[in-house]
Amino acid sequence: MVQDSSLFLSNSLQICAGYDGTDACYGDSGSPLMTSVNNSWTCTGIVSSGRSCGQSSLYTRVSAYRSFIQGIIGS
Repeated sequence: MVQDSSLFLSNSLQICAGYDGTDACYGDSGSPLMTSVNNSWTCTGIVSSGRSCGQSSLYTRVSAYRSFIQGIIGS
């Protein structure tokens, strides 16, 4: 979780992420937040919003919509 004076959120639907000036920027909405899980890359989040380039951004938590996604594209 990331916390500063104006942004704090990490719940069942969203993830707040960013690190040391490295994060999403303008036009990145819809891009994946990839994490390494058991030596395999997984799409954990989808860029949703942020304040400005290089600062923590909000990502839609993919796991919250897994059933919906699998229903649309199949297993």
